[in-house]
Amino acid sequence: MTQFASIVQHNNDTSAFIWKHPTEEFSSSTLLIVQENQEAVFFMNGQVFDALGPGAYTLEKQNIPLLTKWLNRAGDDTAPFNCELYFINKADLLPLKWGTPSRIQYKDPVNGFLISLGAFGELRLRIDDSQRLLLQLVDVKNYLDEQNFKRHFHGLLCSQVKPHLVQAIHTNSFNLFNIDESIPYVTEITKELLISDFSAYGMVIEQFAIMNINVPDDDKTYEKLKELHFRQCADIAEVKHRQQVDAIRAEMESKHSIFISYRRDGGDTTAKLICETLKNRGYTVFFDYDSLKGGVFDSRLIGAIDECTDVVLVLPKNALLRCKNEDDWVRQEIRHALETKKNIIPVMLDGFSFPKKLPPDIQDVSRYNGVRFRMDFFEAVIDKIIEKLSNNKKNTPID
Repeated sequence: MTQFASIVQHNNDTSAFIWKHPTEEFSSSTLLIVQENQEAVFFMNGQVFDALGPGAYTLEKQNIPLLTKWLNRAGDDTAPFNCELYFINKADLLPLKWGTPSRIQYKDPVNGFLISLGAFGELRLRIDDSQRLLLQLVDVKNYLDEQNFKRHFHGLLCSQVKPHLVQAIHTNSFNLFNIDESIPYVTEITKELLISDFSAYGMVIEQFAIMNINVPDDDKTYEKLKELHFRQCADIAEVKHRQQVDAIRAEMESKHSIFISYRRDGGDTTAKLICETLKNRGYTVFFDYDSLKGGVFDSRLIGAIDECTDVVLVLPKNALLRCKNEDDWVRQEIRHALETKKNIIPVMLDGFSFPKKLPPDIQDVSRYNGVRFRMDFFEAVIDKIIEKLSNNKKNTPID
């Protein structure tokens, strides 16, 4: 009398991705136990039938309807039957290291140079559709562990990754001279292209990484292209710099005639008030809170002094003490104004007096007639500043 399996399960070898149960004779009373992260698939005559996830099942028609219909057991599902039963491990990820089997020919879009590139990385797969996987792996016998699984899919990966990489690196996102920055874009494009290749086998890509894209050290063509590239970049940068300088100069010429120099701690409020009042009276004023909108701070600030005719120097108490430091900004502004012979108008706030000794490069600033600032006579102070502007009466230094 034929002995049918009473209980079928797979819980011994957790390294197996695909395991075929040795028994092929079952009955409706057979108890099938499917462990967590497994799937049991019934296979017969080259066709996949029912698939059951984690749980315990008897092999009655309500649990295996497709196979029951095929075997014509609908009337009497107690009759014994034969088929193959596979257990699929859907938990473990399959790691695959890859490298381009031959060099990738990258054509520089600007100069037409051909550069040989190589790449390597890693991919991790997970079984998603057990039925599709079994149909594709028709040569599977009874057991497929990680090593055999890699053998099946490594060839597919290496054959497909190269053409996909070629497509990815010829997009606008790839920068041959900044490869590290380009790798994320190339990785994303290559992964998207590989998804359909592995989807045909019921596999999903959990992770895909490009570890490196490299150029041979002895590639003379690459060295020549790199030299040409950086020379072109330098030329472009120089042209842009000239354009920026010209634009700044044009802006200064058209917008600023008065430069306000001030110490932020103690003089910013008064400087701002003077600036707004002079603007309201029709003067164009450079005040760095409003006029300096980004760019290289020092060069634009010095450039602004060049383009102005008058420098209003707002001096709160102890404003010049820090001028002993050569890199102090107020000192640099005063020095440049003196060197370029600008009309300097000191506006002395309450408590300010010129130090007895100033650095030699700015000591002449104390010789300019200043205006004492008083808030209760603010409009009169503005009138005195305007009187000393170069287009009215130049504020020449006292001998």
